Amino acid sequence: RWELEVQKQGETTAYYCAELIIATPAEQASQLLSGHLSSLGFLQNVSVAPQWVVMLALEQQAFDAGQGPEEALVENAEKHTQEAVEQGFPPDSCIEQLSFEYLKPGRSALRGVELVQVQLRAEWSSEHLNMTENDVLSVTLGELQTMIGTRKLLRSHVHRWLYSYTAIPAGVGDAFWQSDVKLGLCGDYFVAQNKESGVESAFLSGSALARKLVKEKEFSSSPC
Repeated sequence: RWELEVQKQGETTAYYCAELIIATPAEQASQLLSGHLSSLGFLQNVSVAPQWVVMLALEQQAFDAGQGPEEALVENAEKHTQEAVEQGFPPDSCIEQLSFEYLKPGRSALRGVELVQVQLRAEWSSEHLNMTENDVLSVTLGELQTMIGTRKLLRSHVHRWLYSYTAIPAGVGDAFWQSDVKLGLCGDYFVAQNKESGVESAFLSGSALARKLVKEKEFSSSPC
């Protein structure tokens, strides 16, 4: 069985488990399991790039008479999304893509507010890894000035994902499970990514590992 030692506020607590699943970035998984298993060498081959992500809450733009605010929001979002798909951002732009929250399944528009998530390019993010959040926000707003226009910025949040975009995946399938030691690993670094995938890769990897576990338990419980 596995023994985990967790340090918190200067105290170390031991936990024991028969099966261990690690769902961390590859670099952290490698550090946690360093020296334990030779079968984990593939972790050293994984390459993951950072990414700055900016969330903007903008004042809702004016809409035509007879058109509801949600209709106006969706129309505006689709317009800018289509423009980005057709034209793309300039090669020297820091922006990779935009996503509008109210176009996602199960989401609806907030009256008076337009929410936009801005993902910055991995290359730009790597070059500006230690830029302050305020500076990243300023650069992003400058790039989107045409879309924002005179609308007020109601709120913003800037986050730096150190392990965001998988450039080189693990190359051992969508997840890892070693039956003899009961160790499983999953994460977006197992699934090849493109700019449309994102968090879906992590979901697919977790699902793949779950299927491996179910299959093993079904086999072990089968009558001889």
